[in-house]
Amino acid sequence: CRRKNLRAVPKGKNIQNQSVRRRSSFRGITWDKDRQNWRAWVMVDGYRTDLRRFDNEQAAAKVAKVARLRLMPYATD
Repeated sequence: CRRKNLRAVPKGKNIQNQSVRRRSSFRGITWDKDRQNWRAWVMVDGYRTDLRRFDNEQAAAKVAKVARLRLMPYATD
Protein backbone atom coordinates (compact mmCIF):
# COMPACT_ATOMS: atom_id res chain seq x y z
CA CYS A 1 0.00 0.00 0.00
CA ARG A 2 1.47 3.35 -0.99
CA ARG A 3 1.36 6.19 1.52
CA LYS A 4 0.31 8.75 -1.06
CA ASN A 5 -2.86 6.73 -1.72
CA LEU A 6 -3.94 6.93 1.94
CA ARG A 7 -6.15 9.69 3.30
CA ALA A 8 -5.53 11.42 6.61
CA VAL A 9 -8.58 10.92 8.85
CA PRO A 10 -9.06 10.50 12.59
CA LYS A 11 -9.41 6.94 13.96
CA GLY A 12 -13.12 7.44 14.69
CA LYS A 13 -13.83 8.31 11.06
CA ASN A 14 -11.80 5.35 9.79
CA ILE A 15 -13.83 2.95 11.95
CA GLN A 16 -16.94 3.90 9.94
CA ASN A 17 -15.75 1.62 7.14
CA GLN A 18 -15.38 -1.55 9.21
CA SER A 19 -17.72 -4.42 8.44
CA VAL A 20 -19.73 -6.27 11.08
CA ARG A 21 -21.60 -9.58 11.15
CA ARG A 22 -25.27 -9.13 10.34
CA ARG A 23 -28.40 -11.11 9.50
CA SER A 24 -29.61 -8.72 6.84
CA SER A 25 -27.84 -8.44 3.52
CA PHE A 26 -27.79 -4.66 4.06
CA ARG A 27 -25.69 -2.56 6.42
CA GLY A 28 -27.58 -1.01 9.33
CA ILE A 29 -30.63 -3.27 9.14
CA THR A 30 -31.68 -5.79 11.79
CA TRP A 31 -34.68 -8.07 12.21
CA ASP A 32 -36.72 -7.49 15.37
CA LYS A 33 -38.11 -10.89 16.41
CA ASP A 34 -40.51 -9.45 18.99
CA ARG A 35 -42.15 -6.94 16.64
CA GLN A 36 -41.67 -8.97 13.44
CA ASN A 37 -40.26 -6.12 11.36
CA TRP A 38 -36.98 -4.63 10.10
CA ARG A 39 -35.23 -1.86 12.03
CA ALA A 40 -32.96 0.68 10.33
CA TRP A 41 -30.17 2.23 12.43
CA VAL A 42 -26.80 3.99 12.19
CA MET A 43 -23.87 4.15 14.59
CA VAL A 44 -22.21 7.58 14.79
CA ASP A 45 -19.45 8.46 17.26
CA GLY A 46 -20.21 5.34 19.30
CA TYR A 47 -23.92 6.08 19.66
CA ARG A 48 -26.58 3.96 17.97
CA THR A 49 -29.46 5.90 16.45
CA ASP A 50 -32.62 4.00 15.53
CA LEU A 51 -34.19 5.48 12.43
CA ARG A 52 -37.47 3.63 11.87
CA ARG A 53 -39.08 0.21 11.60
CA PHE A 54 -40.21 -1.26 8.30
CA ASP A 55 -42.14 -4.24 6.99
CA ASN A 56 -39.84 -4.35 3.95
CA GLU A 57 -36.06 -4.93 4.22
CA GLN A 58 -35.30 -2.93 1.05
CA ALA A 59 -37.18 0.16 2.30
CA ALA A 60 -35.23 0.03 5.56
CA ALA A 61 -31.98 -0.25 3.59
CA LYS A 62 -32.77 2.89 1.58
CA VAL A 63 -33.43 4.93 4.73
CA ALA A 64 -30.26 3.63 6.43
CA LYS A 65 -28.15 4.46 3.37
CA VAL A 66 -29.50 8.03 3.16
CA ALA A 67 -28.81 8.52 6.89
CA ARG A 68 -25.24 7.22 6.50
CA LEU A 69 -24.58 9.60 3.62
CA ARG A 70 -25.81 12.50 5.73
CA LEU A 71 -24.28 11.56 9.09
CA MET A 72 -21.13 9.66 8.07
CA PRO A 73 -19.36 11.56 5.29
CA TYR A 74 -16.32 9.25 5.32
CA ALA A 75 -18.33 6.01 4.92
CA THR A 76 -17.68 4.25 1.64
CA ASP A 77 -21.20 2.85 1.11
